[in-house]
Amino acid sequence: DPDLGPKITGVGREPHTIIILAKCILSAFPLIDAALTREQTQMDYQINNNNPNELTSDCLILPVMQDGDLLPPAKSADEASGKRLSEITNSGDMEGKKGQTLLLHDVDGVSSKRILLVGAGKVDKFDTDAFRAVAAVAATQLNKTASETAVFALEGLDVANQDITWKLRHLSETLENSHYK
Repeated sequence: DPDLGPKITGVGREPHTIIILAKCILSAFPLIDAALTREQTQMDYQINNNNPNELTSDCLILPVMQDGDLLPPAKSADEASGKRLSEITNSGDMEGKKGQTLLLHDVDGVSSKRILLVGAGKVDKFDTDAFRAVAAVAATQLNKTASETAVFALEGLDVANQDITWKLRHLSETLENSHYK
């Protein structure tokens, strides 16, 4: 039913980042802001094409694939941080396995207070269910932190036969269903 779930507006061309910002109002194209305070029961979303590493938030969520290079937002964070993410992935602390997470604090060169790396599994097996799993794991981990604002980087997280509107809708629905607050 098109009347159910969060409304997504301002969808344009990729790349996109979802921003989950507390204490903000639904903004227009082109970035996703999910606004939610701990007292609210509804999130609002905004879509944006800005570099997620330059956006100030409590947590930057970066999906990591198991068998590939870092996705573009993670590559950008890696460069900004002096290759900190490469060190972590090369050490085996984050292999990108489906459901694996690693929370980093105060990463130099990144505006967010934290980076949440979320394993997305194998590139060739990344499908709609895997996308939903990444969103659910990210939301669960956010609930375990003191984060009130977050940025979810979607660029390069491709789902076969699904466009950005599908990704935004399912991500926002998963976040709402997880009661991220």
